[in-house]
Amino acid sequence: MSQINNQSKPHSHPPAPQDPHGLALTGHQLTMLTDLLDALISHQRRQAAVAVQHRAAIRCANVQALAAAIAEQRALAEQLAVLQARRIHVTDSLCAGTAPAGANRSAVRTTASLRELVVRAAEPARARLTALLDSLRAVVNANAESTAVLHHASRGMLMHISGVLDHVRRKVSASGTYSRRAADNSSGLVGLDVLT
Repeated sequence: MSQINNQSKPHSHPPAPQDPHGLALTGHQLTMLTDLLDALISHQRRQAAVAVQHRAAIRCANVQALAAAIAEQRALAEQLAVLQARRIHVTDSLCAGTAPAGANRSAVRTTASLRELVVRAAEPARARLTALLDSLRAVVNANAESTAVLHHASRGMLMHISGVLDHVRRKVSASGTYSRRAADNSSGLVGLDVLT
């Protein structure tokens, strides 16, 4: 009968997510997780800014700006590898640090998603960490879309340059300048239209 009574009562709000291990994160662990999320968000925002610079360099056909954007993207990729190693270290240490006392270390799961770790935080820290995680997800998704656009623009530029080079090659070949029997062109002029 008590089950029926409990089921018939309306819930004013959904229950808070429960930590799968029943262990909340401590202050130091919350700081580690917050710092990691801040670093990941900052890195993703820098990637977004460099993607804007890269698109602008393509749009203006600015070779120096394009080279600088590509170099910056390479540096960011190296930094991302360091951040990923840091993420793994933080998640592993947080999982190990919240293992029940006396638990067999080899039986304890040593990895967790960031979302799983955020659930272990008590309020109000959980709300703050959830907002950071949502911000991270939003900027990662925006960067994925921006990267797809950048890839498309890069392919378009490559196809255009290929077309120009093919056009030049055809014009040079048609003049006979580079044939086995080079045509005698006393004027030394070869008409090339590289603008079309």
